[in-house]
Amino acid sequence: MPVVVAALVGLLLAASVAAVLYPRPAPVVARDVAWIAGSTDVRTQEGAVYASYLRRHRLHRLVGGLVGVSVAVVVGLSTYQTVGFSIGERNPLGDVLFLGIAGVVVGSLSAETYRIARPSGRLRASLEPHRPAARPGVVRAARVCASLAAALGAADLLLGEATAPTATALVLGALVVGVSELTLRAVRTRPRPGLSGRAAVVDDRIRAFASTVVAWLELSIALLVLAWATSALPADGSGAVGSALTVVEVALVVAAFVALHRASPRPSRRWDAGAPSATADVMRDAR
Repeated sequence: MPVVVAALVGLLLAASVAAVLYPRPAPVVARDVAWIAGSTDVRTQEGAVYASYLRRHRLHRLVGGLVGVSVAVVVGLSTYQTVGFSIGERNPLGDVLFLGIAGVVVGSLSAETYRIARPSGRLRASLEPHRPAARPGVVRAARVCASLAAALGAADLLLGEATAPTATALVLGALVVGVSELTLRAVRTRPRPGLSGRAAVVDDRIRAFASTVVAWLELSIALLVLAWATSALPADGSGAVGSALTVVEVALVVAAFVALHRASPRPSRRWDAGAPSATADVMRDAR
């Protein structure tokens, strides 16, 4: 019975927070369309495509984050009788920070892998080569962080310092990073439209945005998992190593939030569509 009550309380709390703080995804306005299109001169049909894409991203991101927080609240209250916001101390399934970020990442990835129903009749696709994915440096950084997390996890296991929470975080992180890699590959290799030159431009803009978002999301979850792996490392008795590791953990968590913000499907407040270079390259100037 206490578990059922805790679950109901957790769901009620999460639903209340969602209703008060996030009643609906932020609407897509003309400024958002100009930002992703790279131009203020956007035709009606093209603008509708951009707006639909951004709305889907925002909705999936919001729902994923809320589901992650809800699950963490339910597991935390039913297992630990409290809501957790820590790294490495408890199961990540009961940690609001970990599951909240993981939920946003998974939600965004689901938006990117979403497919609109194919039109009936004959389909045409361009045979022109695909542009390389945006942000290759971010993807490499994510892979390095994920590899370091796996190496630290193996070291923790060999030293006998590995814990069930850390192992769970590593497994969940590996799954999300793997899905990110598959999503990047799908974005890079999916067919190009062969209808018109302007359709190809829209496809290029969305493809560049998608690969940028997924790259930052992959880095975000990799940094968070690396923080969990770092938290399990043994510290010396003097506390100097422990203090240094704490600083590293905090820095990694902050960096994970920064990467998550970089993947936001909306322009920054400082972005000005009227600036000479503002619409030249969304992925360069707005990020």
